[in-house]
Amino acid sequence: MNKEVIKIITIFIGIPIILSSYNLSLAYKINKLKKEIKDIEIENNYKKKELYSISSPQKIIKDAELLGFKTPEPYTIVTLTDKKDKNDTREKNLLAKIYSFKKQKNS
Repeated sequence: MNKEVIKIITIFIGIPIILSSYNLSLAYKINKLKKEIKDIEIENNYKKKELYSISSPQKIIKDAELLGFKTPEPYTIVTLTDKKDKNDTREKNLLAKIYSFKKQKNS
């Protein structure tokens, strides 16, 4: 009878210890994952801010002007046509034709 009592006592004491150890392990994993989520959210917010800053219309206009692009005059039409050149190895090379019109005043 003493052996059975010892087994029962060991089970009643051992199971809570095992469960609490397992709970601590899970709590550690949960906290680690929460930290990873927070770090990823911070990085995501940084990337969004960076994307918005480089894709803002002001930034695009500034970069285009640095590359030599100019803002078209009012009433300007730009058409693109294929360039047909026998020496050109590219499949398509587009040329731009710019037509400007002056606004007429109504009399």
